[in-house]
Amino acid sequence: MFASFRGMTDFVFEPPLRLVREVTVRTLDDAAEFARTYVGPRSYRRDRVVRRLEEISGKASARGAARAFRAWAIAEGLLAEEKE
Repeated sequence: MFASFRGMTDFVFEPPLRLVREVTVRTLDDAAEFARTYVGPRSYRRDRVVRRLEEISGKASARGAARAFRAWAIAEGLLAEEKE
């Protein structure tokens, strides 16, 4: 489960991801919280990202989940930098 990987709180997006709605994602916890509450047209994609974040079991899966979150945020047009 998501909370079982202690190193997850040590994983940091560098630089932090600036999302629309004045949201800054610094950690995988931030990413999971945002993704769980995001309402968008393609919920199946969001659900896959949330599942990856919840299934983190080590550093490699944390990096993969971080890449998946960032790719999902870009695809949804959520990165503030991508909108400028």
